Amino acid sequence: MQTFSEQESAAQISRLTDLAVAIQSQGQPLTLDLMTELVLITIGSNASSAREENEQDIRQCITQCIEGYLPSLSKLPPGMAMLFAGVCALIARQRDVLTDGSVVRPKPVISSIFSPRQLEFLYQSAITLYSAQSFDACGYLLNLVLESAPEFGAVHAALGMLAERWQDHQAVVRWYRSAFKLIPEHPKIPLVLANKLFTLRRLDEARALLDELTPKFSDHPEYWNLSGLIAYEQHGFRDALECFAKASELDPGSIHYPSKVATIYMGLGDFDSASKMLDESLSQGKGLEISEPGGLIHLEILRVRCCALSGQAEAALQIAQALYSRVPESFDAGVCLADQQIAHSEFESAKALLDTIKPTDQGQQVKKILTLVELATAQYDPD
Repeated sequence: MQTFSEQESAAQISRLTDLAVAIQSQGQPLTLDLMTELVLITIGSNASSAREENEQDIRQCITQCIEGYLPSLSKLPPGMAMLFAGVCALIARQRDVLTDGSVVRPKPVISSIFSPRQLEFLYQSAITLYSAQSFDACGYLLNLVLESAPEFGAVHAALGMLAERWQDHQAVVRWYRSAFKLIPEHPKIPLVLANKLFTLRRLDEARALLDELTPKFSDHPEYWNLSGLIAYEQHGFRDALECFAKASELDPGSIHYPSKVATIYMGLGDFDSASKMLDESLSQGKGLEISEPGGLIHLEILRVRCCALSGQAEAALQIAQALYSRVPESFDAGVCLADQQIAHSEFESAKALLDTIKPTDQGQQVKKILTLVELATAQYDPD
């Protein structure tokens, strides 16, 4: 039986990588046959020993192994995909030692068969695969690195990103917690973890984590934004206002905070403050990006809502009409105007407008149906 020490394994992977890169640098493409030859050269199998070690069987096994990895690596550039398929085949060759046509699995005692450079190489490749949405291959490479270097904090964070893609929410929290423990100074990981806890409605845990982060992250607008969201959900509206104000101070160009503050003011019944906030934001040119959730359209719709709630019905209708005239292609602007028309008993106009609105996703479809229900209710049409 052939065995490999950690040092030999790392040296072989390094040699295979160097051989492949050298060949590509000469303009020669990496093919399946060529990569099989490079793996055979790397493990020391050659023509003189072929008969003794049954090279044909080994060659076939390595070729099949490389072919098996290629589909999941297909979103990488061809040369890089073939290189990594070869590296993975070499790893498989080292861990599943071949002898007399059988596979003998050695005990999992290899703490690291990679050098730091090779670990970084595999990690960066995994991130490339993630960007290419080749998630299975990304996970494979990340777990190779994790097995060899369990203290590699960036890998834990990347596995958290991958778990998010797979909607394994508990795994997301687990991986980001371990990443935070390993690299506590990272500028984003703790806030991503806090945000995930918030979306899972684990508000007390998210709040406790933010309290722990206060000394280091108090100059991050996202820290104050999350603090404001948590305070709002826990009905601490005044605290939420202070947090969003701090976030806006740290990130004055953001279009998101004015709408949040205005919404809180309206919830508190302070329509004057809400109106003032919206007017200031619109006059300063904030939120001109029509497609943004907190942008121009959303701020104008909030202004319509603020006028309606404060009893300024005519002003609400006029603002809604002006907004729809400016952006008739906007679904939200159309629904906003239809709502105001229904409130003013302009049922025919509302029906005609709703007939022209074309939802582009399920959320908009539901919103249109609810508005039609509102119209039917206003006309006393239960059917």
